[in-house]
Amino acid sequence: MIVAWSGLKTKAGSVTDQPAHLIDFMATCVDVTGASYPVSYQGREIAPLQGRSLLPIFSGLTREPHPWLYFQFSNNRAIRKGNMKAVSVKGRPWELYDLSTDRTELQDMSKSHPELLTSMKDLWLDVAKNVENAPANLRKPVGQTGKSRKNPAAKKSK
Repeated sequence: MIVAWSGLKTKAGSVTDQPAHLIDFMATCVDVTGASYPVSYQGREIAPLQGRSLLPIFSGLTREPHPWLYFQFSNNRAIRKGNMKAVSVKGRPWELYDLSTDRTELQDMSKSHPELLTSMKDLWLDVAKNVENAPANLRKPVGQTGKSRKNPAAKKSK
């Protein structure tokens, strides 16, 4: 992301490794403009803002990290907590990755850390149901058997 505006005190060419998410854009716009986020519109309640402003990062500071980052699109789902990320692609079994050592998600740790995977899956379900209010059909359990994502590098090395 490239940011620039009058008065911004970001050092030119700076890069951060602080995780961010699309949901942070609205929080950043509200913060930068000094606006307030509404609680209702035309008599309808608006869900609380989930994102966190990126302005501290733009100012060279460390911001409070998200407790988790939730992803769901069609039958693809994921949850990230710290450096750990659980992923289910197209309804296939959950996979588990440590992003601090495997940013490209090639080393599935689900079999060696089943308790951690279970807690991540439970967290995803809790967020889907109680925070995102995802419809029941999008919260169905994913396959226990099936093909995991293929590691394209594995084919080349054989």
